[in-house]
Amino acid sequence: MAARGQGQVQDFDFFVVVDFEATCMKDGRIFPQEIIEFPAMLVDGATGRIESVLRRELTGIRQEDVDGGVELGEAL
Repeated sequence: MAARGQGQVQDFDFFVVVDFEATCMKDGRIFPQEIIEFPAMLVDGATGRIESVLRRELTGIRQEDVDGGVELGEAL
């Protein structure tokens, strides 16, 4: 692995980095957890710079929205 600050030649022009967000509780665990958001960013493989970011500070997603949602396979 390359040291921090050093680049490594990549076979790809761009990468998509995904961060799955799931339902949770402050002092416990919900089972099963449900994916409620999966934001993504496009990263330039040559420079490592973020090309675009779509981010919302507050999702506004309610449990009713999750319950009424579709399965991940259908969404994709």
